[in-house]
Amino acid sequence: MKQNSIVLQECVDIRAVNELHANLLLALNGMDEIVLDSAGVARVDTAGLQLLVAFAREAQVRGLSVTLRAGSTALNEAVLASGMEAEMRSLTTLK
Repeated sequence: MKQNSIVLQECVDIRAVNELHANLLLALNGMDEIVLDSAGVARVDTAGLQLLVAFAREAQVRGLSVTLRAGSTALNEAVLASGMEAEMRSLTTLK
């Protein structure tokens, strides 16, 4: 099984989505599993969450597994505040 790990930066927000989007698209190619390491995430906004959900959906469509590892407090709080908890859980494995 081919695995690709992506370390999410400190800010997963509107300013970071273009670069993150490009990195996530690259991760979709030729992998079976993608691990998103969110340990260092300190700031998340709606644009960042939307990108992560869209990415997880696309990975699922392609038959890929997405694991969200080391959930940061900021990411967990943003997911809860946005009401996206059920969707994130259905699209990713949380570790």
